[in-house]
Amino acid sequence: NKRDVSITTWNHWERHDQYLIRVQSNTFQNLPQTDSPLQVNTPNNHIGLFIGRSNWSRLWLAGWLKKHHASNTLLTFHYDRNSEYHKAHLGPDNMLKWGATPGDISNAKELIEKSPLRLDQIEQYPILVPANLNLLKVYDQFFAELVCETYISGNTFFPTEKTYRPIMSMKPFILHASPGTLQEHKKQGYKTFDKWWSEEYDYYGEQLRIEKIQEVIKDIMSWDKTRIRSTLQEMQPILEHNRNLYFAKQR
Repeated sequence: NKRDVSITTWNHWERHDQYLIRVQSNTFQNLPQTDSPLQVNTPNNHIGLFIGRSNWSRLWLAGWLKKHHASNTLLTFHYDRNSEYHKAHLGPDNMLKWGATPGDISNAKELIEKSPLRLDQIEQYPILVPANLNLLKVYDQFFAELVCETYISGNTFFPTEKTYRPIMSMKPFILHASPGTLQEHKKQGYKTFDKWWSEEYDYYGEQLRIEKIQEVIKDIMSWDKTRIRSTLQEMQPILEHNRNLYFAKQR
């Protein structure tokens, strides 16, 4: 009898008209509170992107940033050609499936050849929970984080530490996740950044989401340091609101 079956999930969008769905909060929603948020500064890099395990979309975005915006990007990419685990999760085949051009594939190939890309300030690899908070040591070195979430397709709302880390540290972010994820965060009370750049990308998935995100990043890359600093100052009320809301939800 389907009425006797219950499914426990961390996907907040999981629904079924016959099975009982029990939605739980995931462990990533309870990161420890840091002593103090970052202060407004003028970072050297426009974008930060931190990739541990690759997939097709992460490879696509990281390869593009490495090729076209390396001087203004703080990037990690932990692919190890000697690791069967990393080879299994690399993703160039799915890049082709979703319409990657020969130039996109070439960017990915160049990134793979230069990997792994790591940061001297981070002592522990791979960066897993709770070691992922070691990345906070370099958060003063970039303006906004490009967050590449774990689940990026289907009817899935499953934010992880990748999203909550910039929230708790008062860092603006661009979110590559399932379509509608930003809208769901807004429903939960968080504020996003459509005052400063287009968040149209949230309505799309697959390659269209990547293309829309690339448009946003290209715009940000054109900003000078004066504009970045003034934008961070303007964002402070939103960043503080999001941080306070995140920790309030833990109580």
